[in-house]
Amino acid sequence: MWARRMDLSGLLKTIEKGEELRGLRERLAAGSGRVTAGVGDSAKPAALAALVRDEPGPVLIVAARPSLAQTLAEELAAWLGDARPVMHFPERDALPYERLSAGPETVRARLEAVAALAEGRRCVIVASALAVSQRTLDPADVLGTVQTVRAGQSLGMDAFLRGLDRLGYNVQPLVQEPGEMSRRGGIIDVFPPTGENPVRIEFWGDEIESIRYFAADTQRTSQTVDEALIGPAQEIPGNVENAVEAIGKLNYAKCDAEVRERFEDDIANLRAGLSFRDRD
Repeated sequence: MWARRMDLSGLLKTIEKGEELRGLRERLAAGSGRVTAGVGDSAKPAALAALVRDEPGPVLIVAARPSLAQTLAEELAAWLGDARPVMHFPERDALPYERLSAGPETVRARLEAVAALAEGRRCVIVASALAVSQRTLDPADVLGTVQTVRAGQSLGMDAFLRGLDRLGYNVQPLVQEPGEMSRRGGIIDVFPPTGENPVRIEFWGDEIESIRYFAADTQRTSQTVDEALIGPAQEIPGNVENAVEAIGKLNYAKCDAEVRERFEDDIANLRAGLSFRDRD
């Protein structure tokens, strides 16, 4: 993407000297509620970059359409350069109640943005109106489910694997995509969606002997690290019990027999701790 290769941040100082932009910043700082700015489409990325560059916390920018959000994120990245990271919060392709999972890169981008908001990072997140209308994890769920694993830590392997399953990780023979995990003897491979690389955790009994990054395409290990962060792999609620209770109150008595049976099977399997991929 051309916008990610260019760095136009040096021009912002000149743009910020404009009288209209200074007035807009003053009105925003005064907390006067809704502020309207007459800015042409081509100038919006530059104006937005100038407005948000020095904001102390995370900033969310909502665009009308998905295509506009993607383009705006790329252009803002060019205008802000290294001043602050820009993240795109994409919309899921699957409609509500469809038995379809979003692609791994979509899930990864959404979880990275949610984690950034939950941690209060100094970043800019660009999303479409559709993307923000789709429910995601509560910030408390994000922060509460992130686990730090350390070399030398005593950690039951079976319990750790069950925890990864509850976080939505998909078991595969080889870990190649974000949100996947695998086990080979005393080695667990896991690819946290918010991480740059998959992690190989080697156990000696219940103790973590080593933690290494590896390349998903070659499966070769690279850097050895002292610790790694493992967060959720899917946009699933942390309190499954409450979800099961709410679903159990639905009245589907007027559904046909096949639909009613699927509802009953789903609720029973959720109570048993099975994910949807286990039942497909």
